[in-house]
Amino acid sequence: MSNKRTYPEGVPCWVDTEQPDVDDADAAASAVRAAGGSVTLEPVDAGPGGRLAACVDPRGARFRLWQPRRRLGAQLANAAGSWNFSDLHTGDAAAATGFYAPLFGLGVRRYRIRDDDPAARLR
Repeated sequence: MSNKRTYPEGVPCWVDTEQPDVDDADAAASAVRAAGGSVTLEPVDAGPGGRLAACVDPRGARFRLWQPRRRLGAQLANAAGSWNFSDLHTGDAAAATGFYAPLFGLGVRRYRIRDDDPAARLR
């Protein structure tokens, strides 16, 4: 995590701001709205590196969209010292997976960490 963040009780949040790659930031921002989320920063060029947008899911978790050009993002994952996973803390895992899985074309595997703590893995 790059720096400590605090959120109001009950507001879902990513442990570190999630920024998935998309092929088209404008189309993805439209899909966020169609899925019930909102776009707080319309897609904008971020220099030659790419194009970005800032969004909020229907329950209030903030995330960004990244359309890479020169700056491709994580090129290595699940290896020592590299990006491993992004973690969304939410009180409603079913609603979160219902929003993110179809938005980004991800599969869902549901499980429980404890009896009272449902979780889901999106891939």
